[in-house]
Order: sequence, then C-alpha cells, then structure tokens
Amino acid sequence: AQFFQETADMDLPEAQLRYGHCLWKGEGVEKNGSLAVEYFERSAKNGHSTAMYNVGNMYFNGNGVIQNREKGIYYLRLAALEGQPKAVDMCKKHHIQL
Repeated sequence: AQFFQETADMDLPEAQLRYGHCLWKGEGVEKNGSLAVEYFERSAKNGHSTAMYNVGNMYFNGNGVIQNREKGIYYLRLAALEGQPKAVDMCKKHHIQL
C-alpha cells in the first residue's frame, strides 16, 4: 500500500485508484473511506475510467459518501463515454442519457 501511496501522490491515476482500493478495504493500511473517495476522485479527474465509474456509483447510490445523484450521474456519464462497461450498463439500467 505504501508504494501505491507514493506513486498516487505523484498523480498517477492507476496508483490513485489502487491506493483508494487499499484505503477502502483496509488492505495494508488503516481503513479510511473518506480518504479512499478522495483518491478515487483524483484518479477520475486524471482520466481513469474505472475510477470515474467507482466515484459515480458511490455518489449515485450514497455508498460511503452522502448521496448526490447529480454528481454520480456526472461521473457515470464520463466513464460510459470512455467505454467503461459497468458504467455503460448502469447508465442503461437507470436511463441516464449519454
């Protein structure tokens, strides 16, 4: 987890996503949901489509964050437009226009 943190702090989106997962699940570090969301959002803002989906899903459903459907839809659309399969499926399921 320390390696992912060091590389995540260098703004590498894949490392930000992986470190976020470590924080979310408490793997190799103390579990910290709010910090995990922060790293997922950084990864999403750096263009990682899976992070976009994760953040969108979290906000859309209020999983680990205060529910914010508008913000969730924003990230889900971004991920779907990048071709992220889970985001595409979720947008179809919830009738979210792309």
